[in-house]
Amino acid sequence: MAALFFIMGIIMIGHSKRMTVFSIILATVILFITSGCGRKGNRKSGYKVTSDDPDTLTVYAWDQSFNVPALKAAEKAYKEKDPKFKLKIVLQADSSDVENAVTSAGLSHDFSSLPDIVLFQDHYIQRFIEEFPGAFESIDNTGIEWDNFSRDKVSMSLKDGVHYGIPVDNGTVIMAYRTDYLEAAGHSISEMDGISWSDFIKVARDVKAHTGKCMLSVNQSGNPMPFIMMQAEGKSFFSNGKPAFTDNDKASEVMSVIVTMEKDGTLMLLDSQNRYDRSISSDDVAAVMDGNWVLSKIRKNENAKGKWAILPLPTLSGKRGYAATGGSSLYITSNCHNKRLANDFLKYTFGGGKGAMETYSHALTEGGLISTYFPAIELDAYKKTDDFFGGDAIYSKILSYSAKVEPVDESSFYYSARSYLNDAIRSVIEGNSMHTALLEAQNKLTYLMEN
Repeated sequence: MAALFFIMGIIMIGHSKRMTVFSIILATVILFITSGCGRKGNRKSGYKVTSDDPDTLTVYAWDQSFNVPALKAAEKAYKEKDPKFKLKIVLQADSSDVENAVTSAGLSHDFSSLPDIVLFQDHYIQRFIEEFPGAFESIDNTGIEWDNFSRDKVSMSLKDGVHYGIPVDNGTVIMAYRTDYLEAAGHSISEMDGISWSDFIKVARDVKAHTGKCMLSVNQSGNPMPFIMMQAEGKSFFSNGKPAFTDNDKASEVMSVIVTMEKDGTLMLLDSQNRYDRSISSDDVAAVMDGNWVLSKIRKNENAKGKWAILPLPTLSGKRGYAATGGSSLYITSNCHNKRLANDFLKYTFGGGKGAMETYSHALTEGGLISTYFPAIELDAYKKTDDFFGGDAIYSKILSYSAKVEPVDESSFYYSARSYLNDAIRSVIEGNSMHTALLEAQNKLTYLMEN
């Protein structure tokens, strides 16, 4: 029964994709129950994901244009050490497919359906490790130098002092500005480097008055803005794993910034991801605050080439802010048929071994994937300047930002919390007090986590 509650907990409330995931998982649960709780004998004869070839590893991953090129780069790099090596990439439609696979295996108490390695979302992994002990292997004996990676990124896959995941991508948040819109409003990009949210709002009002453009836009149904802003303050909406929406001064201040900007008309709260994507790939906004993978969407507007600049985030005090959102890491499953090979492959490539520089260079040039591996900043691919962003070396800049992101209290109920906080924002905009809205959101999340 606890496992079923766990499944409900990882669903992002109100998000259609997650509701679809829930339906799939619930069907799986029912199947296990009606078939004798998923006994091995009920599996299809001959079903096997891992390869019989001792030189082949199988990995589940999603996103053919982003994650897959990075994995292929790692395979190529490792082949220089072991020419017989093969990496079989089983493409998943979405990250939720991997979550479903691990959940199904965990509920059946049979991990033999899993591949050797899985790519897994950072925000979910802690709960999966907790609920399904034995699903993933510790990688503490690989000899990886963890200080070479972002502390925030590493903390996501660290459970009770044990390392389980190898960092792959970089979720560092950027604040990108349209310099032409700032100048039209009488401001410069230098003003935005280390700016308080109160001064940011003043600039946003000037931009709106002079250009008619909103400063920012967000997808209201999947808005990470409150969490991004809180982490830039070194704070969290959680404390010791429990919701801390109330009796949290920074939470109230951060939420008030968002409400103020919406009421000013300087922040667009949009009702879909598609509308959000269109707003940042057009001329609709003067700034974008999101994970750095948003770069590819910004680039779609060729008319804005040379008019964008990247800086750290605003904060309440005006110091430079740094945060991260999303991302994924690689995990060795307990069903891995050659754990020695899997450990060596991951250490040699993504883990900072001799093949790391080649892996991360091609991951960037062929898939746009930025790492949190600090030595990669010396690669030519990271030093390359970008005319779209004013000739700035944006990749080395983003990697340097990741070193400054401070880990904060996290929870596998992150997506549910995000949804409830967005409801709270709407509630305050409609006239309710901030305390009332945050208390209601906190109570809903607490109930979900406890039941």
